[in-house]
This record gives sequence, structure tokens and C-alpha cells, in this order.
Amino acid sequence: ETDSAPHKIYYAASIERYFALTGTSVYISGDGITWVQCFGLDGIYAVRDITEDNNNNVYITTDRGVYKLDETDPLGEYLNFEQTTQMDAFTSNAFAIWNDRNSIVVSGENELFSTINEGSTWEVFSEIETDEIVWQIIEESSGYVFALTNNSVWRKHIDATVFEAIASLNSSLARKIQIFDGRIWISSDAGLLISTSGYNIYTDPIVLFEKSIPAINFSHKDVPITSLNATSSSIIIGTDAKVFSGNSTANVSIIFGETSPIIPSVFVDYEMQSIGFTYYTVTNTVRFDRSLSHDSTVTVANQYKTYRARNKGWVDGRYDANLNVYKNGVLLADVTGEDVNVVASLLSVEFDDFTEFDSNTVKATDDQETFNEKVGLLVAEQDNGTDELQPYVSDCLDAYNVVYSNVHGRVRFASVEEIDGESFVIFEYQKVPLDLYPQILSEYEIVPDIPDVLASDTDGEVSVNAVNGFFSFFDSYNKYDFLTINLLNSSLEGDWDNTHREIDNQLQLINSGLPLSLAETHETNMLKMGLFFERLWPGEQEEFDECFLPMTSTTNLNYNLVSDNDWYDVLNSTVDYKEEIVQDNLGFIFRHPTSVLYVGESDIVLVGNETGVISISTVDYSFEILNFNGYKEEFVRDIKSYDNDLYILTDDNLYKSSDSGVSWSREELPGLSGKYFQLVQFRGLFVISTDNGAYYKSSVSGYWERTLIHTEVRLLHSDTYL
Repeated sequence: ETDSAPHKIYYAASIERYFALTGTSVYISGDGITWVQCFGLDGIYAVRDITEDNNNNVYITTDRGVYKLDETDPLGEYLNFEQTTQMDAFTSNAFAIWNDRNSIVVSGENELFSTINEGSTWEVFSEIETDEIVWQIIEESSGYVFALTNNSVWRKHIDATVFEAIASLNSSLARKIQIFDGRIWISSDAGLLISTSGYNIYTDPIVLFEKSIPAINFSHKDVPITSLNATSSSIIIGTDAKVFSGNSTANVSIIFGETSPIIPSVFVDYEMQSIGFTYYTVTNTVRFDRSLSHDSTVTVANQYKTYRARNKGWVDGRYDANLNVYKNGVLLADVTGEDVNVVASLLSVEFDDFTEFDSNTVKATDDQETFNEKVGLLVAEQDNGTDELQPYVSDCLDAYNVVYSNVHGRVRFASVEEIDGESFVIFEYQKVPLDLYPQILSEYEIVPDIPDVLASDTDGEVSVNAVNGFFSFFDSYNKYDFLTINLLNSSLEGDWDNTHREIDNQLQLINSGLPLSLAETHETNMLKMGLFFERLWPGEQEEFDECFLPMTSTTNLNYNLVSDNDWYDVLNSTVDYKEEIVQDNLGFIFRHPTSVLYVGESDIVLVGNETGVISISTVDYSFEILNFNGYKEEFVRDIKSYDNDLYILTDDNLYKSSDSGVSWSREELPGLSGKYFQLVQFRGLFVISTDNGAYYKSSVSGYWERTLIHTEVRLLHSDTYL
């Protein structure tokens, strides 16, 4: 049994031995059945790649540099690795390794190195001009060599002196590259990428890639590929809990798969990871191929039946809010709040017994009485038939929280959930068995949360808790099912990105007002600094002051208080807006528009958002979700019109319409990498900004060139300033 999951099996023909690479160790075998762990690798975090040279030496790359296996024990077995000299003065990380006939080439953090004396000395290898990590280098029987970074492919003939970039991948992470059936196959976080049929991978200057094997995907989603190998007659593809094989892109089928597997989801700082790690269910360990920051938080989800909104529930926003739940884009359940009775829930609240040791007893007791008064008022309003009870519910919740604000010490709110017959304490982002939480969370004093406010759909597919944001589904799903939940006419506690103060400051900067910190002290400023605020509009002051000198206005800002719908800059604007129509039941929710474009030829307004595009008719104000990508959810960054063509730019794709938005096609973008932000046209050039820099080209089709800047570019200014 190995210490962690093996990620590579290698056969060294020169010494007739098999090697298995795991996270921290290397195992050797003469027959592939009996394995022995090699020595000399103490303190290694990540064993990454392996090769052999022409002198029967075997090399591995690790996070601590390159190690060479060239010693034998008395029985003649190869067991001991020794570290070679360090390649890079700044880091010991080593990644891809390749036997370049008379030298060994290794990829470091920022550049490549080579040695001709078995690792005694290293020189910079300048044949690949990239500052990205090269994850794999393979030499093909045709005499061509291919190198892979996270988002690009490089190629050269073995007799050439430099590599050339031949492809830009629509991926953020890529790890494995193979040549099979005359095409390039790559494992990436965007799924299995295969060079497009019709391109000559050996001679064409640009090679495009596509995703062309839907059989390997779960729930119609592109599944990250974790392993990739090729033999003379077949390609072998590994995903979570499944292995596929075939002799062509049209003939790939599953050869191994676990029955109803629970595939873990791995998160780093609450961001889901796709590739670049291995998990080992035997020992319940996760190992990454890169070292994480010392303060990173790693979490693992190993069930897909119970979910929780990150920012708790919505009981204080609208306890009886309706919800739509979609599974893989298909409506699964409608949950209505009509049958929810929050009064009964609040009546069952029982407070802890406070003591002088842990609280302000007198204050806590007074606040409990206030809470009971608020609950009594809520009950009375419900008995009187009041339709809108939310303000009274919110008052009760505020009073409840005030009670526990009197408790001193490190206090946290928790709730108890029953999952598959077992009780758990839900504490922030942790799920702890009820009988273990006092030991695990001993540094905190856990206080009870508001009792459950529950609702469910009529078919029993899901039960929701408006207090803690829990969703309990009748069926268990898998890692690649995607659930979309629309919370109607409410919001989650602590949701969104900015505080009221931050928004207030930004809005005041927009109209040149004082920031909040100054506005709060303007009375003091007036006294100490002599600031003078006119109460009359500019132009309404007297022409002369009391000394008969010309009056010079010191007014530096004016505000109009909003009192009705006629608010829009009525003093200066030449355009006034009025409310034409209200659509309350949209059937979908998005936080805010990301881009808006009026298309006069079709009398529509296209509104982009974080899930897609809405098309609104300017004739009757009807709306529909625009099918520009098969209704796949994508974050829309920009919508533009150039040369009678429409463009929709998302995080990862560019779509084009030449018929005023009736039909759309996805554009190939060779050369582009990173997440896209904005599209502009400037002096005959198209420019796209990304988190990897700015790219340009003369037309939408063809290869995109990166500008000299390699840092993130989010905003492209107008043509006037470019």
C-alpha cells in the first residue's frame, strides 16, 4: 500500500524496471507485481516527473530539485536516490523532465535548465521563450518534440534550435499531453482538449483545439481530465472514478468505473479545485502538485445531498420567500413560502441561563423580555390578518441577537442538522458530529440559533431552512451535477460584496461629494476650517456682498433629495427616464447587468449578466433569455457591435452574430489565454483584455498576439485614448 495515490507509472527500458510515482515517494518493481519503496527522498512534498538517460541513470523531478537513481544494493536492486546540484538560485522546484539525447532538460519555476554531466552542473535552456511552468515535454517517434504549459503548446523538430508556440489553450490549468491518431490530446481543467481534425500538428504554424468526446462527461459538463496516456493502438483517459479508452475520437468507451461513486470536491480557500491534486480514499488524503500558502484553508466535500448557502439564510430578509431549484438546467422544484409559520418557530425559543460569570445578567434578562414583547406583537399582527409580517419577524430576530450580544467571550451561533439519521452541529463552514463538537470547538461557547423555519416543495424533492440556509435533497447527486437556486424577492444574510459605507463613499465620489468620513464631521470642518456651504443654487446668489464687492460663490457641491420617481438629474439632463413596465416574476435572477447594448435593427436591448444574456423588446417590453451558446451558464463580460456584427464576450469565449442577433457562433481564439474582460475595436484592430494581459489582431479570425504587458488588464479605454 502506497502513502498516497500513484499518479504516474514509468518503465525504464535501460534497467528493465517499473517505477510508480506518488506524492512523496517512488516505488520500484521488476515484474510489476511486487513493489519496493526507494530511499533518499525524505522531506519531499511532490514527486512530479521521471525519465532516464543514455547511461542507465533514472531522474525524477520534485519540489526539492532533481534526484538521480544510480546506486544499487548488494542484491543488485536500484533503491537509492541522490539529489543533484540545485538548478535555480531562487527556487528548488522542478517540473517537466526530458532526455534531449546528450543532455537532460528540466523545467523550473520561470525558465528551463539542462545538464550534460548527470546533474553536476546546470545551464539555462533557452530554446523555449516562456515564463510559465512547462508541465510536460514529450518526444514523438516522428522526431518532433512538444511542450505543454497551463495554456499553450510548443513544438520543435529534434534537430531545430528553438521551440515555437503553435496553440493557445482555453484553459487555466493543463498537465498532460499525448500524441495519438495524428492529433494532440491534452488534459486540462476545461476538459479533454484535442487538436481539431484537419490540422497538421507537425507543420501547421497554428493548431486549434476542440472538445469532441462528450461520452466522458458527467451531467453534460466538461469534466476535468486527471490522467492521459497513449499506447501504439489506444488512448487511455482518466477522470474521477472512471477510465476510458479507444482507438479514435469516435470510438472511446468506459473500461472501468466505480458504481455510484462519491467523488470528493476539493476546495482551497473555498474555491473549488479541478486538477493539480490527487486524492486517496484509502487514507483520506489530498496532495497538491504545488505547495500551498501556509495560511490556505483546504476543505473537502464528500456528500451531495445537503447544501448550505455560504452566508446563512434569508429569514431576516423574507422568511417566506419563494425559490426555484434547477438541476443541470432543468427545473427540479418550486418551493413556496405560503405554508411557512415563523410565529410557531419563534415561540419555541429557549434562552440559556445567564450568570454573572459569563454575561451581563440584568441586561440579558431585560433583552429577553424585549424579545418576548416582539414575538407577542408578531402573534397579534398575524391574528389580525396582517399580510406583511416580515418587519415584525425582523424585529424579533434583532431582539434575539441583542440578547446574546451581552454574553462575553468568544461566542458563535450554531445550528443542529440531522443528516442521514445523524445529528451534526453546523458551525460557520464546519459540520461537526453533535457528540464531538464540545471537544473540537472547546475554545468557543456555542449558543443556540433561531429555531428552524422550514419549507419544501410539493413533490418532496427538497426541504429548505430559511434560518441557516440549508437545502436537504431527497436524492443524492454527484460532483458534476450543477444546482441553480433562485431566491425570489429576498437576499441572503451577509450576501453581496460591499458594505453600506463602501457603497456610500463610492457614490459620493461619483458626484464629487465628500466621503463619508468627512461628511460625518462637516459641522466641525465648518467651524475649524471656515468652510462655507451656500443654501442657494449657483446663479441665485446676490451679485454683490454687504461690502458691495462682487460675490464669488464658494459652493462646491449640491445635492437633490430623492422624493419621487422624477429623480434623474433633472437640472442638467437632456434625457429623462420614466418607468414603462414592471416585470416582477422573471423566472430567473441575476445580481446586476454587466453589459447593455441596443440593437436598432432588431428593436431589442441585450442585457448581459453573470449567467447569460436577456433580450428585451423595445416594442412591447417582452423579454426572453438569449440562446447564444445553447443556454449554457456563462459570465457575460461585454456586448459590442462592430461593422454590423454583434459580439458577446464571456469569461472564456467570444460569440458572434452577423444577422442582428438571430443566430450565433463561437469564435476560435488561438493565442488568447486567461480570463477575458473586455472587447474593443481600435483602428482596424480588435483588442481583448484578460487577466494575462492585452491581446490584439486585425480581425476576429486568426492568431492573437499579446502586447508587451503580461499583467492583468481589466479596463480598455475608449478609442479616443487608446
